[in-house]
Amino acid sequence: RRAMREALLSTEPARNTHSHATKVGVVLAVVFLFEVMLGIALVSRTGEPTPNALLTSASMMLAAETGRMAARAQTADTDHTYMSATVSSRESDRGENEKEKEKEERRKHLKPDAACVWTPHQLVNQIAKPRPPGPRATFHCEPREGPPLPTAARELIKEETLKVFVREFDVLFAQTSKLDTGGNPQFQCTSDCGDGQWTEHWGAAFASVDGHMHAVGFDGYVSLMSQSKIVAYMLALQLLGSAKVEEYVSAEPSGRSFGDFTTMKDHRAFNPYVSTGAEIIWALLDSASVGQYRDTIELNRQAWARLSAGAGGTVRMRTGTMDYEDAAEAIQQLPEDPRELSKPLASSNLAALYVMAANLVHLGGLPANSSIDGTYQGFVTVNNLRLTPQMMAMAAATLANGGINPVSGERVLSYRLVRYVLTTMMTAGLYDGSGRWAYTVGMPAKSGVAGGLLVVAPGVGGFATVSEPLDLQGNSARGLAFFSGLAHKFPFLHSFTPGAGSDPNLALTPVQGCHLTSMTVEQEPGEYAPE
Repeated sequence: RRAMREALLSTEPARNTHSHATKVGVVLAVVFLFEVMLGIALVSRTGEPTPNALLTSASMMLAAETGRMAARAQTADTDHTYMSATVSSRESDRGENEKEKEKEERRKHLKPDAACVWTPHQLVNQIAKPRPPGPRATFHCEPREGPPLPTAARELIKEETLKVFVREFDVLFAQTSKLDTGGNPQFQCTSDCGDGQWTEHWGAAFASVDGHMHAVGFDGYVSLMSQSKIVAYMLALQLLGSAKVEEYVSAEPSGRSFGDFTTMKDHRAFNPYVSTGAEIIWALLDSASVGQYRDTIELNRQAWARLSAGAGGTVRMRTGTMDYEDAAEAIQQLPEDPRELSKPLASSNLAALYVMAANLVHLGGLPANSSIDGTYQGFVTVNNLRLTPQMMAMAAATLANGGINPVSGERVLSYRLVRYVLTTMMTAGLYDGSGRWAYTVGMPAKSGVAGGLLVVAPGVGGFATVSEPLDLQGNSARGLAFFSGLAHKFPFLHSFTPGAGSDPNLALTPVQGCHLTSMTVEQEPGEYAPE
């Protein structure tokens, strides 16, 4: 009996297949039932056990033992399955509850900038749709306001430092004015240009984070053109959040001209400053305003007014041949329906919008509640907002001051969003000339095809120049020459110079014996960086 039991157990499968043992027990019980009955009959006739009777008795004991083993195995298997399911369910419930508690504790107790998590992209319209193959996630931190403001007193700009800087600033301005940029503007004159007759305007301004201002040369109004993309991007980040904006627009330098229609492999625009990215940013703003394009234009005007407050003057606007002294009045006169405004038959901006609508078909095309007409008219209208060099310099100084206007003291933009905006300005603000600019000048900047150039020196102040002739990349040639000389004369203005921005007095102190400034203005037309 022991030998048969061991043989039977040796053929038993793993623990999770006890059903095999159950089947064996049932079969043996049926086979041996006949032998049991035969053994009983023989004992009753002879009165003595026979060899057959003894064999039958052993077989009956084995069958009984096998049946008990099968029953125990089946019971153990059932208990094990039930207990596993119960434990798994309890662990799942406990895991979900603990995760919720951890999230709640993180929101309450973690310090700013310490709650950085990886989260999937979220669509603006919150509708799950097919997306290109390959995982992609956005890294962002909460809360969005970023780190707390510095509590230590900042080093103020000394009066003697400012006097030396202003003197060198004016000398460099005069030297750069002699540069032969050649040719007419490639896009649009600041003033009316008829029959090829036009007058170039050359002006420069500086505003410090302490509120000091200095300007020389032309101080009139100039259209923002592509410089308006700074505030459009800023508003999109504020209204929709970086995760939603990055669903449509990345922050990568394209290495291509501003009008190139090339997109990234996942069909997003490279950055918010190329035409494709700027159009989609405006589509996002149009969706946020639920198609009220005039409200979006007014929001842009107010943002520029807040950024440039304290520089004197109001934000103006040019529509056609009309030059409004107050852009708010011009916006009120726009029709409610953007379809009432004319669209050119051939427009690269309109073409870029249609290209992006087709590229983003996996997201449903343009963002929900946006329209082709509202997006296009809002984009081209805001391009014609007009500021003076002093106002542009003050807007740049607000960004240099961490989003706080140096004169009004108003916080216009959070620390975190200032960082996003300045980063994209550094890597893509001058289109396919951004790399050369970062290499030689090293300050976040944004150009406009009307000749404006807005430059930020973080922790120091903001600069602006106006000069219509453009280089091959669509940037002001004279402005590039001026800032190249400025960065060589004042190397601590460069963002990647060790100690840059930590002491504005150091940043605004010229390097003695530097002759590179004079070399800058002796280059061939269109060249702005000395060898």
